Amino acid sequence: MKFIKKNLNVSKSLVNQYATEFNISPVIMELIIARGNDSKEKIVEFLNPTKKSFHNPFLLKGMSEFVERIKKAIEKKENILVFGDYDVDGINATAIMLKTLKILGISANFYLPNRYFDGYGLTIGVIDKIKKKHNPNIIITVDCGISCYQEVAYAKSLGIEVIITDHHEIPKIIPEGIVINAKRTDQSYPFKELCGTGLAYKISQALLGQQAEEFLPIACIATISDIVPLVGENRAIVIHGFKKFNLLPKGIKEMFSVLKINLNKCTVNDISFKLAPKLNASGRMGDAKDSLYLYLTENLQNIKFLINKILNHNIKRQDLCCLVERDCEIGLYGLNLSETPSIILSSKGWDQGILGIVCAKLVAKYNRPVFLFSEVNGLLKGAARSIPAINIHKLLSSMPDILETYGGHPIAAGLTLKVENYDTFIKKTNEYLAEHHADEIFSPEEEYDIPILINEVTPKLAKDVLKLEPCGCGNNSPRFYLKTKDFKFSSLKNYINHCNIKIAQKLNLIYFNYLENYNKLKKARNIDLIFELQTDKITSIVNGIVKSVEIDIKELNPFSQNYVIPELEQLRYLKIKTPATFSYFDQHFKSDLFELNNYFGTAYVVNSNKSFNFIKNNINLEKIGAIDLYGGCENSGINCVFICPSSLNFVQSYKRIVFLDNVIHRSYIANINQHSEAEIFVNNVQNKLSIFNTLNNSRENFGKIFKDLEKFEGCYISLRDCFEKILKHRKINYTYMEFYSAFLVFIELKIISFIKENGTYNLRINKNVKSQLGESNLYRAIDELKYGIIAKRDNYKSKIKKPENK
Repeated sequence: MKFIKKNLNVSKSLVNQYATEFNISPVIMELIIARGNDSKEKIVEFLNPTKKSFHNPFLLKGMSEFVERIKKAIEKKENILVFGDYDVDGINATAIMLKTLKILGISANFYLPNRYFDGYGLTIGVIDKIKKKHNPNIIITVDCGISCYQEVAYAKSLGIEVIITDHHEIPKIIPEGIVINAKRTDQSYPFKELCGTGLAYKISQALLGQQAEEFLPIACIATISDIVPLVGENRAIVIHGFKKFNLLPKGIKEMFSVLKINLNKCTVNDISFKLAPKLNASGRMGDAKDSLYLYLTENLQNIKFLINKILNHNIKRQDLCCLVERDCEIGLYGLNLSETPSIILSSKGWDQGILGIVCAKLVAKYNRPVFLFSEVNGLLKGAARSIPAINIHKLLSSMPDILETYGGHPIAAGLTLKVENYDTFIKKTNEYLAEHHADEIFSPEEEYDIPILINEVTPKLAKDVLKLEPCGCGNNSPRFYLKTKDFKFSSLKNYINHCNIKIAQKLNLIYFNYLENYNKLKKARNIDLIFELQTDKITSIVNGIVKSVEIDIKELNPFSQNYVIPELEQLRYLKIKTPATFSYFDQHFKSDLFELNNYFGTAYVVNSNKSFNFIKNNINLEKIGAIDLYGGCENSGINCVFICPSSLNFVQSYKRIVFLDNVIHRSYIANINQHSEAEIFVNNVQNKLSIFNTLNNSRENFGKIFKDLEKFEGCYISLRDCFEKILKHRKINYTYMEFYSAFLVFIELKIISFIKENGTYNLRINKNVKSQLGESNLYRAIDELKYGIIAKRDNYKSKIKKPENK
């Protein structure tokens, strides 16, 4: 992964001038100016937003007509229905609209579609339901409807007027009638990024004036939850909304209490990671009304019932996410990701309510657009998420002929298509991406704002960081870049998938979900960090959160301990008897295999320090997007160096796999041939197995190892971690090689299991299994190796191409 500094393009003299004037650290002032605040007046307004940040709602096209239409509806006592989306934004917008109309004397009905039965947005079927149940004169949409020109025309034919209030991208054709959207280009409204609830708040302002301010906290929650940019008017909504949280409805206050969120010290993270997922869970699981009623009901007993129901929705949502994510990983197995710029998967069994969440996780992992579909009654209902460089709404707009519905934002969208158009959609999507985007945009990158030295991390700097709050989309917390060799890391006592990194005994950083980088951290001489600064609210101690870690391949020392046995790993595949297909390359590594012209498709496998040094000195490391140390699980298809891989999970995702070290048996290659269409290139295939001559594989020695495994049953980050724990607590007289040999034999015999769960490995002893060592193919192979039997009988045929000599 590349770390790239953002080009802030700000005058240093201007930075120094305002840094002195406002007594703010220059690095923070540079960010403030870079984010559009390039005058004294703008900086003052940014630091302390006033009512100047709230624009005149009547600058929105259609607002005057909307207000007059509501007045007319009041006079005629017309029946009004508010139609919202089923996420937090749609729920909160519905709440504000209902409360506003109630103040005006209108007891409006509402309809929040059921994701499973109604689908997304204002559809013909939903209009028929609304007509039959409520027979409204007017439907007011919130957070949806901008693309529904046909549906609006249909409603009109039934005698229903539809007023659209939405914040999604403007399509080529918009509905007839009153349409309010801050993104419209035919208006003078100065701010385009309001969420649906922010727009509902502007409507409330137009109707109620200053009285609408009681709804600012509701707009604040939605503005954070919908991940719209926290700049301009959105920033004002959030800051002033936080100040008025005492005005929140009783049900939401009770939810804050249950979630242990301090009403008076609430943060953006509290809303984003604690409250919003719970409120969203209702809509994801089918009934968004549960969350809406928290804003509407005053009965404490009902509120407690609703909260319990919502929390159960969230538990179910989490479980379903895990299941779908697992299914996706299985679906990706066998797919060569080096040849496809997108991930597109579907299933009849997936719950459509959580597809967007899983999409986002896969985008973060594989750095490419993801589309997931659930098949329902002949239709594929899907969610899509993208990387910043690819406008997914624009992509979908290029194929309206095969989509039933679509809508959303540049990096998030929803869509529906017929099952018979699925293959065409995959083809068109990948063709569009290949035509409009170079492959380097799929190479993972991480941006930072400020390079910094450890001595520059001071309480003053941390205090000034707080002046940027509230931070979020569009106004991110500053990301600092630090390179250091003075670091120590240790897993958190009760949460071993997280760790603490201490820099130069001066700065403590928490690194969440760090296990994928555990081996690299352990073998690194220097590390590159991107982190955000925080100040402990209680102790005022400066600490931080790690956002990304990268280790330069030249700074790794992977062979510093003899805890890597690649030769033994290869023995696991001796049972493969089919021919192996591969090509030799020149033993001096003079080959075009080491010239990289793109970012995807090549995997280099090294098992020795000699080959590792060759890689470092002879390959364009700019084209290497990943380093996999000891795992063998990097399957994104990006060019990668695999150092002593302990599995072959990666092989299906590459066009060519280059082994720089001796492969001890052709069966290892034959196994790869069975699971991958990649071209295999090897430097040598020779049974140099003398390393096994001194291995003690006696039953007595294996018995000692088994007893130690019994005593140290539990959760581990890696097998080496388990061995080190045994070393720490007792004296042993066996080597790691013997330990690893016994471990693999015990796994084969199912005497033990070592299963990965939530990022860590759970070592379990299966006491009900009774097996003899001689029943293990691997044990017999190890035994035979000591006497050279395998070397003598190696007569498996192989399809070997002519060697390259360049």
